[in-house]
Amino acid sequence: MPISSPIPKLTRRAALLGAAAVLMFSAVLPAHNARAEDTVKLGLVAALSGQSAKSGEAITRGIVLAIDKINADGGVLGKPLELVSRDDEGNPGKGLVAARELAQREGVAAIIGGLDTPVSFAIVPFVNQQKIPFIGPWAAGTGITKNGADENYVFRVSAVDEYVDEAITEYLIANYGAKSRA
Repeated sequence: MPISSPIPKLTRRAALLGAAAVLMFSAVLPAHNARAEDTVKLGLVAALSGQSAKSGEAITRGIVLAIDKINADGGVLGKPLELVSRDDEGNPGKGLVAARELAQREGVAAIIGGLDTPVSFAIVPFVNQQKIPFIGPWAAGTGITKNGADENYVFRVSAVDEYVDEAITEYLIANYGAKSRA
């Protein structure tokens, strides 16, 4: 019998994706030059207000849980991780400004994206230009990671839209006799 949880499934998924992003980052960081500070700062750009706030909060909870675990085990490169968050309000322009602030003022070693594909699309050229790892726990637009950059610093822990579309189509054809329009 599964253990029931008071947290809705979508919120648990967001928290798990946030935690996965931090775990993925901790594996990437040794290859990236961490700044010579007392902590390694991770930036989060996500919708923390507005309609998507609950999912943004869930991603944040997952990240905080993962950071707490990593820090309890000695941190990354012997330094504790520190989360610095910015609210993009689901707005691509605000997301880009937030990413710039995190990179240039806060000196984050990596940025974790949030929920919205348009916000991630706005951030991708900047992080590739700055050579800052960008890890997306939720936004699924195919072009986020398949962005044509020669040096691509963008990673994802969520599904990719084009693969999800194919899987849903195959499921509908196999189980409901739907006709393909390809």
